Amino acid sequence: MKTVKELSLGLLSELAILPSVPFYESLIQAKICKILNQYSISYFFDSFGNIIAEIGEESDHLDPIAFVAHMDHPGFEIERNLDGKLIAFPKGGIPQFSLNHETKMFSFNELGERIRCTISPNSENPKTVIVNSEDLIEIGSPLTFDLIDFQIKGDKISMRSADDFAGCAAILTNLIENLGKVERKIFGVFTRAEEVGLIGARLIARDEIIPKNSIVVSVETSSVIPVIKQGDGPVIRTGDATYTFNSFAENLLRVAANQLKDRDESFMFQRSLMSAGTCEASAFAANGYLTTGIAFPLGHWHNAKTSIPDINGGIDAENISLNDFLNGVLLMIECSKLSICQSKDPIAQKLKHVPEDFESRLTS
Repeated sequence: MKTVKELSLGLLSELAILPSVPFYESLIQAKICKILNQYSISYFFDSFGNIIAEIGEESDHLDPIAFVAHMDHPGFEIERNLDGKLIAFPKGGIPQFSLNHETKMFSFNELGERIRCTISPNSENPKTVIVNSEDLIEIGSPLTFDLIDFQIKGDKISMRSADDFAGCAAILTNLIENLGKVERKIFGVFTRAEEVGLIGARLIARDEIIPKNSIVVSVETSSVIPVIKQGDGPVIRTGDATYTFNSFAENLLRVAANQLKDRDESFMFQRSLMSAGTCEASAFAANGYLTTGIAFPLGHWHNAKTSIPDINGGIDAENISLNDFLNGVLLMIECSKLSICQSKDPIAQKLKHVPEDFESRLTS
């Protein structure tokens, strides 16, 4: 029997070796389905290729919780051959360094075969790059940065695509650990094309592919900001660059976090509005869902060694804290087991109650 740590890190390492770019998520799709099948967890594809897994049963008084993560990572797509040159276009928020300097990449196909190549600036269209390779690369091929797949050193997990394979692995762990143990329906939602505008999540929310009464928890990596430190625990996310999230949804995470802290003083978590980017919770919030989020503080966001706009910053593997990741997994597992509905939100109930002696002093 694997521990939560062994299971979650094993799943993360399995996902980490798989390259993925918006619209080219087939390798990680297949791996996630294989894992779900291995543990006999029910799932289905919607018509857009998003994966919706589920455990538990519908409850009359407990709304479903849907944990959401995306299966893609920023990269490039070869879209045309211009005068014998292969031209690639960015897909997602790629580091500006890669548009201005020769950068090591590789293309990949649905079999996982890799062809190493480089990209260099295109003076005729600075928003695109020229692909250079000694081997044949076809038009329509995706490109991703040629970086380490997965490595753990001390408290640091380094990956090409922590964003958002860490979220996917955490959700899979939660589903496996809580199989047969929850009193409400729990969804694991794995989306496509997040990096080009939350597309998979927007389609799920628009078409109500998960029930409208679901409490949506975005499970993301999010760039470190000044008030947040790696290693101080996962972040309960009050909002992102676009939306402020829902208080009851957040309170489920806070109650779970406090319960874990009561049992184990070493458990750590943070709480903040993570404003560096927009996550999938906003797509659901815009469509009327109750939303919140868990964020793993992320270094080298989108593989930018310094910052995405820095044209001289360099390229490097993304990184998250091992402690943050493991505590985030525990937070999700605990939250899924809570038997709390909106009418019995303990944090709200505490705020509604006013001690009579204080009230009388204001009225005397």
